[in-house]
Amino acid sequence: MGSNLDRYFSRMGARVKVMGAEPVPIRGRWMSARATEQPPQIVIDIPRDNRGELFEIRTAPGSRQEIDVLNAQPREKHLVLLSRQFDVQGGLLAKQKFLCGWDEKHWFVAVIPESEPVSTVASAKIALKPEEVRTREQALGISRTSSFQRRNAAYVRQGKGLDRLIVVTDEQSHDGILPAWTRKACVANVAPYKNGLSYGNGWTHIDGWSERVVDYITAVEKESTE
Repeated sequence: MGSNLDRYFSRMGARVKVMGAEPVPIRGRWMSARATEQPPQIVIDIPRDNRGELFEIRTAPGSRQEIDVLNAQPREKHLVLLSRQFDVQGGLLAKQKFLCGWDEKHWFVAVIPESEPVSTVASAKIALKPEEVRTREQALGISRTSSFQRRNAAYVRQGKGLDRLIVVTDEQSHDGILPAWTRKACVANVAPYKNGLSYGNGWTHIDGWSERVVDYITAVEKESTE
């Protein structure tokens, strides 16, 4: 499993590290959609070492699974990863798919909805689009090639032409935050060591979470427009 994964990831310029029988944190960044019902069997994260970013795949102790690459597009720097999870008798318990790739400045990984019949990078990208976007593209007759562009008649890519950005995160793993690229920008850390409020790089940074956070953001935005 490891050598084949190394080959596919290296072809798109990435590194991968498989850590079998490792404790899998309940609050890992990318895990099973059923994590609230049972401990996740696989977690994929993107940590950084002295050589840069890498994909780190951790499987739960005692788990039985196969991890394969369904489709790879080295020129696009994208691949689709499949995890098949088995019980002790060898019966198939679940399948889980991930899109791994490069997005302008960083490597990323995205969990593909289990209901989506994905087998290629192109179909994974489509599956990750909001249903409203897919419906509008179909209604406007947008071609598949155009649907992968930064903008088309159906949508403008995230971050383009927006006047506000609100990020909700647990900040379990991050390398800092880029300067805000919208006029209004707020990041809310829902799992801080202590509650607080700070400012920097164009962001309002809220440590802590309750329903009043939304009220606060609304009040701040209203105040800035008066």
